[in-house]
Amino acid sequence: MDKAIVTRIRLLIMLSLAGLFVIGVVAGPYGVPDNAWVKLYRPADCYFGVIVDNDKVIPPPSFGDYPGWCVDLYHTINLNTWYYATLTVKLETGEYGRINWILNNKHANWKVTQGAIWRVLYPSLPWDGPGGIEDRGNLSLNDAEEGAADTLASNSATHSNFIPGPGQIVAVLVDAQEPPGGCREYQKIIFEYPIPSGGVPEFSEGVPAIASLTLISYLLLKRRLKVN
Repeated sequence: MDKAIVTRIRLLIMLSLAGLFVIGVVAGPYGVPDNAWVKLYRPADCYFGVIVDNDKVIPPPSFGDYPGWCVDLYHTINLNTWYYATLTVKLETGEYGRINWILNNKHANWKVTQGAIWRVLYPSLPWDGPGGIEDRGNLSLNDAEEGAADTLASNSATHSNFIPGPGQIVAVLVDAQEPPGGCREYQKIIFEYPIPSGGVPEFSEGVPAIASLTLISYLLLKRRLKVN
């Protein structure tokens, strides 16, 4: 192969790899990144607020700030701490079919919504007493809220095959690690991700940008080396 052609190919590959390095996003379903940095805080209208970012430079978060919920009563996680996390879009039937249905039919009282999620995941745990849902979840519900949560969870039982579509909400599971690759198991949480109705993912800048950067790199290289 001509030496000049080999040089051009090498330059193109280097520029493309540089684009991958700069963007640094591997996208899963709907463009949700496979990994990101997350930080939790306590809002007024849901169990967690979940900040999702690729470089921990705030503000603003590069991926967003989402309502979050607890799905694990047997582990803990700290607020206002950055965790490197694996993100998984839960397009599943069964328990997560029910949870996705609940997220799309939330109660006006956020405590009821959280309670319903716990009731789906822990059907045999009592609400009250040591080791109960409220004790482990560090959240107090009155009798009316417990009853409403039971009702919402019960209603979700007929929607175990629910798969959210465009314009609806899907749960994204956050599996936190710190440092990256660490072995400690932290509390699992989910955040609400709105599925784009127009087909343009909110998290989509990674893949299109890489493709665009590769094309731009090629055109600049072609111009520089005067390739016909």
